[in-house]
Amino acid sequence: MTIKEIAEIANVSIGTVDRVLNNRTGVSKATRERIEAIVEETGFHANAYARNLKLGKKVKVGVLIPIASSEYGYWELVLGGIRKAEKEYSGFGLGLCYSFFDRDKEGDFTEAFHRLQGERCSAYLVAPLPVGEVPGLRLGDLGVPVAFIDSAIPSFHPVTVIAQNPFRGGFAAGRVASLLSSGPGVFVTVQIHPDSFNSFERARGFRSYMLRDSGNTVVNIDIKNIEEIPSALDGLFSQHEDIKGIFTVNCIVNAVGAYLVENRLKERVAAVGYDLVEENRAALKNGSVDAVISQRPFFQGYTAISSLFRYTMLGEAISPVEIPIDIYFEENLTEGSE
Repeated sequence: MTIKEIAEIANVSIGTVDRVLNNRTGVSKATRERIEAIVEETGFHANAYARNLKLGKKVKVGVLIPIASSEYGYWELVLGGIRKAEKEYSGFGLGLCYSFFDRDKEGDFTEAFHRLQGERCSAYLVAPLPVGEVPGLRLGDLGVPVAFIDSAIPSFHPVTVIAQNPFRGGFAAGRVASLLSSGPGVFVTVQIHPDSFNSFERARGFRSYMLRDSGNTVVNIDIKNIEEIPSALDGLFSQHEDIKGIFTVNCIVNAVGAYLVENRLKERVAAVGYDLVEENRAALKNGSVDAVISQRPFFQGYTAISSLFRYTMLGEAISPVEIPIDIYFEENLTEGSE
């Protein structure tokens, strides 16, 4: 779509379209509204991109996310979406600066952000996972747009949040685990990062669904790393004879499934977890895991950068994006699903 084509559709001169696009006077209200409607309907942006390029406008976005290889490569999937958007918009003045943090190392989130501040970014994309560290960064005082990815924090109001509703995700996991079980009993939530808002909310959603049946009991365990799973589950099964299902709020469900198979418990215990990383794909295929909820990490990364760039460069309105709750079983697992 060109300015000439917009002018032809609106039955006005090219100069009139140019005045509207550049917010100049001399155009009637009705004509302005007609042209603006056409621009919105056609998604016309070339003029704005060209003008900003001519003026030398640049947008430098600072990206603060966990180490890409962590959590079975979940963040590698997020990073893939970010890189795709970076490649598409680099010719229009977008540049990215990256700083990665270790979720298991206290204070590393803060240190990673301070490293990023030295780059003088015009916007930030942040995964606000260590909730306790976020207030100290004073993100609201930066004077530039900040977007959140993967998780929200209720007390903060960034320009957008690209994330799934964690409570509803946990609630859906509870429904699935209940359907997979033979009846009421003991259900377990496993949290490896209980300090993050989305982890806590998923566990709360799961509990909320399960406790609708008075015959259910929900037990929560917190672990520091994946190596603790065998001993933690050993303790649980020694205390509870009627465990019907286990829900992991993140990607470690494959390790739980392996434990259940090894200890000949899989036939009576459902295993439900998060994130369609390769290990969880394999676990779905071999039957050690029953269901996995995906939160579209590639889409999250791409949409976050695309939206933040358009907001910063073009002044477009930006809204939160709630990621759908995609539930995968062995039967609907395809090569392209994420």
